[in-house]
Amino acid sequence: MPKIVEQMTEDTFLAALRSDEPQYIHDGKGLYLITAGDRTGRWAQAYMRPGKTTTTKATVGECRLGGNGRLAAASVTPEKARELGAALVLRTKNDKSFDPNAAAAAKRTETKEKAAQAKAEGAAAEKRAALREKEPNAKLWTLDLCVPQSFHACTLGYIDANPMGIGQRHLARIAEALVKHCIPLFGDKHVNDVNECDIQTVEDAMVAAGIAHTTWKVKGYCRKVFAWAAKSPRKWRTNACPVKADDGSLKAKTPRRQHRAALTEDSKLAVLVRALWAPLPKSSGVKQYSVVPSNALKFTLLTAQRYDNVRFARFDEMSDLDGAFPKWTIPAVDPHGKGKGMKGHEQKKRDGLIPDHVVYLSRQTVELVRELRAATTGDYLFPGERAGNIVMGEYQMNQRLVQLGFGKHTHEEAAHLATLSKEKRKAQADLNINPLHHTPHGSRACFRTMAKRMGVPPLVLETVIGHDDAREMLGGTARLVAMLERANTGGMGASYDRDRINALVQAAASFDLPKESLAAMQAWANYLDDLRDSRELTDQVEPLALAA
Repeated sequence: MPKIVEQMTEDTFLAALRSDEPQYIHDGKGLYLITAGDRTGRWAQAYMRPGKTTTTKATVGECRLGGNGRLAAASVTPEKARELGAALVLRTKNDKSFDPNAAAAAKRTETKEKAAQAKAEGAAAEKRAALREKEPNAKLWTLDLCVPQSFHACTLGYIDANPMGIGQRHLARIAEALVKHCIPLFGDKHVNDVNECDIQTVEDAMVAAGIAHTTWKVKGYCRKVFAWAAKSPRKWRTNACPVKADDGSLKAKTPRRQHRAALTEDSKLAVLVRALWAPLPKSSGVKQYSVVPSNALKFTLLTAQRYDNVRFARFDEMSDLDGAFPKWTIPAVDPHGKGKGMKGHEQKKRDGLIPDHVVYLSRQTVELVRELRAATTGDYLFPGERAGNIVMGEYQMNQRLVQLGFGKHTHEEAAHLATLSKEKRKAQADLNINPLHHTPHGSRACFRTMAKRMGVPPLVLETVIGHDDAREMLGGTARLVAMLERANTGGMGASYDRDRINALVQAAASFDLPKESLAAMQAWANYLDDLRDSRELTDQVEPLALAA
């Protein structure tokens, strides 16, 4: 029970703060002083929300003693606490939607989620430690005991670096699979000498062991290690993933570069927009449909940004949502060490030569961000739904497009290919392509192509897309002139035309990039809304149902 005093005087207040024992004092009028016995305390005001029969306390201020035994400058005095308490009681009576403890409740929920995530990561770490203890050969888990620049060393380096921000449980599965199937066969070989024959040996061994259905996973894990080895600071791997040449000989051949599939026709894009904004079917049985990948695809289409930048987008990167120029600032180098930051030359980013990328948000995008903020209490717009994953999985957006019927093959064609042998399936992989094939990265090409048709200036398009050369050019009028020259002509010969250069200087001086970028993003979002609501366009192509 609190100690009740007739009047909360300054002497009573200071005596409670100086006490070494926790104090709980009530002035009989709803104001409480709660101290911790360490010369600090807080003021709490009792209030009753409309329609309730019990009172609740909310903190209205804090107080503490300084080193000289007097009240610190930032502390709330008893008189100020009474004023704040009276204002809180009055607001709760007049505003039924006001809840003084909402922020505290959200913070408690966030603390619980972080504790659960930390517990899951700890369990995953214990599992990895248990695996290492059971392993008879400690060399398999010790980087210092590996052959330098071997596939084994690169595997452990990839696991420690975790460049994709994979959840700890999935990372443990990758490590376990590679240590079990690949390292015993070619772990000591230089990573640059691993070829198709070695990969085929692993596949044959897994087939002989009766686990042929997981060979594609292990080969995918190997590709991750090869890619990391080629991009890591040490540059261990110089050639591409081991594949077979056309004549059947074994050599490292660079895969043919392909454009990401994108829908650049009004009728087909309208089908995609309607499918993304349509409500998901109700979950039944073991099939659970998550709204996170669909929201990420909407956000990608509205902002035209890269896949990983969207996955690791944070709420604290969104600013001025209620102002005239709402924006999303993507750091050139991720300060949290989770995402990849902006794509570009790493040394230039570290030296500050490539600035942070600013994306101006349309009204529809701001509404989507607010919906996401109300749906989650974490730091990321698209959180992971499995324990240990801070963001959604790297394949979830592609999987959702496949479920919606926008994969490389239709559902019927994919089912047919699944019945064929590996050789026939590979031979027919590029046949009967789905006319509605679309990828998350293709949304950038979609915006770039169709916004150009809408008359958006080339400089604005390159700025929104976030290409390195465009962002490097934004350092002054001279660079902006060069960018305008490149965007409009693409050649160097026009640099001798001084009349044209003077015209470009005047255009650069009057060019309002933030205003033009925001106008382009708003026009693009309005265009998507028109496609979604246009029945004439969407009736031209019949969308596929969500895969069961």
